[in-house]
Amino acid sequence: MMMLPSDEPIHDQIIRSSNWRGVDFYKGKVKVKLSKPLYQHDGLRILSEPEDIGLTAVKIYDQKNLLVNSGNPGQIVTLECKEGRPKRGQKLHKTTDTRLLDDVQHHIEEFSRQSILRFYEARIGKPLKLVVSDGEHTVVQELSESRTNKMHH
Repeated sequence: MMMLPSDEPIHDQIIRSSNWRGVDFYKGKVKVKLSKPLYQHDGLRILSEPEDIGLTAVKIYDQKNLLVNSGNPGQIVTLECKEGRPKRGQKLHKTTDTRLLDDVQHHIEEFSRQSILRFYEARIGKPLKLVVSDGEHTVVQELSESRTNKMHH
């Protein structure tokens, strides 16, 4: 089940869910100290002038320079940053949270609408039948002769 802090609207959770202190840039990589969890493929934005720098956490390196798939609060990680040149001390915000988006997608798929099949069955000398099915449940409604006669008049 998807859990969000009760005092924070969902759009703030997605757009501003993580805020890190102190970006340090060197050789196409940024080093940050995490204040919230970071997962591989999360979207990030470094607040910069004249425009912000966007990146995706495709490769996350821990302090031993080992490739990891996530980082925890308090941990210092290094991320590739091929666009722009951020400066030391700039703030980094998480713009998309992969785990949250996966959880939302799972709920959408779980509760999505199902196809409904409906057809009429007509046979000479028999009442007209309406059959409706969702693949799991089937309902058959017979239309009596008096109802079908009223439809023709």
